[in-house]
Formats: sequence, structure tokens, C-alpha cells
Amino acid sequence: MNDHPINNLTPRYLPWVALGIILVLTALLRISMFQMPLERDEGEFAYIGQLLLQGIPPYQLVPCNAYKFG
Repeated sequence: MNDHPINNLTPRYLPWVALGIILVLTALLRISMFQMPLERDEGEFAYIGQLLLQGIPPYQLVPCNAYKFG
């Protein structure tokens, strides 16, 4: 009775579908606020991330007052 292939696969993919919906909604909300400047903490984190991508260790050039990562 419950041997239909779709019924067997649905519960396994449900968390991934829910996660996908959450990620899409979050991205849509952030894209709608794209022209707004970053908040203070967001700007600090973005700058620290930019320095990390350039290979500069965190807090070497700029002290961060918000949070310490390590």
C-alpha cells in the first residue's frame, strides 16, 4: 500500500527542501535591501572577511570592537 517510490523518497528530501526555501527567502530579503548601507557590525565583519580573503590574519591591521573570533 505504501510501496509507491515517491512516498518512500519524500521524507528524506523534506529537510533539504525546507532549507532551500529558507535560503531563498533570506536571499530575497537581503537583495531587497541591497542599496542600504551595512550596519556597523556587518561592515566590520565584511571588512574582516575581505582581509581574510587577502591572506591577512584577523585583528592584525584593524582591532574589532564587536566580537572576538578566537
